[in-house]
Formats: sequence, structure tokens, C-alpha cells
Amino acid sequence: MAIHSRYGGSKIGVIIACAGYLNATKGIIEPEGKQAKIGTAAHAGAEFCLKTRVTNAEFIKGATFYGCEVDDEMVDGINVYLRFVENLKVKYPDAVIRIEPKVRMSSVVEDDPNVFGYVDCLILVIDKGVLYVIDFKFGRVIVDVVDNAQIAHYAISALDTYKLWYLVDKVVGVIIQPRQEHVDGYVRETVLTIDELMVWRDKIVDGIRASKHKDAVRTAGAHCKYCPIRGECRARIIHTLSLTFSRGGIGNLTDDELAMILPELPAVEKNIQAIKDHALTIARAGTSIAGYKLVRPSLQSKCSDVPAFIREMKLANPDFDESTIYNPGRMKGKTILKKECDPKIVQKYFPTPDASSALVELSNPKAAISVDAAQAFEGITL
Repeated sequence: MAIHSRYGGSKIGVIIACAGYLNATKGIIEPEGKQAKIGTAAHAGAEFCLKTRVTNAEFIKGATFYGCEVDDEMVDGINVYLRFVENLKVKYPDAVIRIEPKVRMSSVVEDDPNVFGYVDCLILVIDKGVLYVIDFKFGRVIVDVVDNAQIAHYAISALDTYKLWYLVDKVVGVIIQPRQEHVDGYVRETVLTIDELMVWRDKIVDGIRASKHKDAVRTAGAHCKYCPIRGECRARIIHTLSLTFSRGGIGNLTDDELAMILPELPAVEKNIQAIKDHALTIARAGTSIAGYKLVRPSLQSKCSDVPAFIREMKLANPDFDESTIYNPGRMKGKTILKKECDPKIVQKYFPTPDASSALVELSNPKAAISVDAAQAFEGITL
């Protein structure tokens, strides 16, 4: 698998929007999820087909790429990509085609070898002065082709790498995304003129330059959605909370504001939980937080799955009467049930609750606890 650039096409849009992104995420290695592996496999399968001149991905069905087997859905998706390329080859028989080439943005960052990327497919129609930059997307998150920094990055880097600035009049950016419905279809195109690419080049240069400052400013926005530190970034926290509370009440939010806020709610919840976790951590370490105290929580076991508990009790004892596990209005406690029912089954469905300390307001009637060295490391297993 190719080594990716810190300033590669997939990241450049975020870097332009948030100069502090690279500093903030330095050293963080995110595990590759299942969908990412499937996407990598689809790209590898498509690359294999294009390089071996296979025109129907049915040929590779059942093959394995990066641990993922090519199934019917992957065959259909790759075929959308293959058909598009084949149609261009028929339309322009003299076109020059490059599959997964490494392209480097050398015209503006000659001293930095890290500004490069791997384009899924480049098709140069020299007699028409047109360069096609094709990006195959196998994910389900909608990717728009218009105002797409990744396409612009690849286009500029390709013009640099192959010295095409004076041979090409326009670049056609193409997004092929067969697994996600879009109003403009699975294949979407946009045209970029040389003048527009020069504007993009300036934006990219400015973004890269700003990101290299040790105190590069973090800026929050929609680009934070997949950032690995979005739950603990101060700029992100301020941004998401201000969206929610800036108008003085939920009832004052307009429809447009609600449409903007709703996608942000998962990040808001994560930010709030991160604040709670941080406050609890420093309180356990001995920091006094005005208006709050540490207490021991009430340890009351609760049934994790009532229907499953009842089913298992009936399997163990056909004469079991589920009404006997209730007092009027509520289920009996774990201690009583262990005496009246099979204790192993009770233990299975009534896990022991977390006994760690909790941070509560001073008005809480529970007694405060003192913090010692051992308590400062609660929750940490050595």
C-alpha cells in the first residue's frame, strides 16, 4: 500500500480550513475501520482491472484484496468506474492514461517533498487540451465534485508532475461514487479552468504555510466531522456549543439553524462527555472545583436484560413464575433474587456497578470523600 502524504489530497481541504489540524493530530494513528478496508479493497480491485485491461469486474469476483472478498456489490461499483474509463477511451482513442500515478505539487512547494498524492486515474486528451482527474469513491458519505479541494490538489499536482500547464486549457474533475445516491447521479463532473486552478493553488499554498507554524490556529466547522480529536478540541467545543445556545433558547432557532445544528449533535454530546470526564479526572487527582465534590455512588445492581433473564430462568426451571421477581411496582434487588432464584443466572444479568467516585454538586446530600494517591488513579488498570 502506498505511503500517504501529510499534505495529500484527502487531507488538504481540512488543512485549508483548519491550520492547526496537523499539529493537533500529530502522532495519532487511527485504526482502519471495516468500511475503510472495503474501500481500499475496491480501489485495489479497480486498479487491477484497469492495469490488466479487464473491462468487467465480474472477472475478479471472489478474489481477495486487502483481506476483503470481491462480492456482487463491489463488482457493480467497480464496473461503474470501468465503464466510464472505457467510454473515454473509445471517445478519445489517442488519450494518454495513467492509473494510480504519484503526482507532486512541485511548482509552489519545491522545498517540501511531502505535498503529493496518488490519483485513481488521469486521462490526458492532448489534442483537446483536456485533462480528466478521476476520483473513485466506494464509501457512502456523499462527496460533491464542485469546490472539491482534493480534485484541485490532484489537478495542480498532475499539471506540475507532467509539465502540462501550457498544454492543457481545462481540467475535468470526476467523482465516481456508485454506492450512494446523488441528485447528479453516481458519476459527477466539474470543469476547472487554468485561472481557477491558480486560485486553488494559492489557497493550498496559504493553507500549507499556515499549518507549519508551531502555534497554528485551530478553526472549527463542518470539516471537524472525522477529526480524531474532535471530542477534546477547544475550538470545536466552543463552536458546537455556540451553535446550540447562541440565540438564547431552542424555541428561537430557525429551520435553517436546526438543519445546521442537527448534524453537529453527536460532536456536541462527545464534547460534553469529554468535559465531564476531564473534570472528574482532575477532581480525583486533587483539584478542587468550585461548587462540586467527589462522592461514592450508590451501588445498586440493575438487571441488564429483563426479558433474557426471565427466559433463562424459565429454561432452568419450567415452573418459574416471573411475577415472583417483583415487589409492587419494581423488581426485587439482586441480594434477594440470589436467595430466591438460581444465583448464577442472577449474577449473569445483574452486573456489579462501577464503584468509582463521582463528581456532584455541593448540594448533593452524599458525604464528600477525600482524595488520596490511590484514588487519583481510579479506573486505571496496571
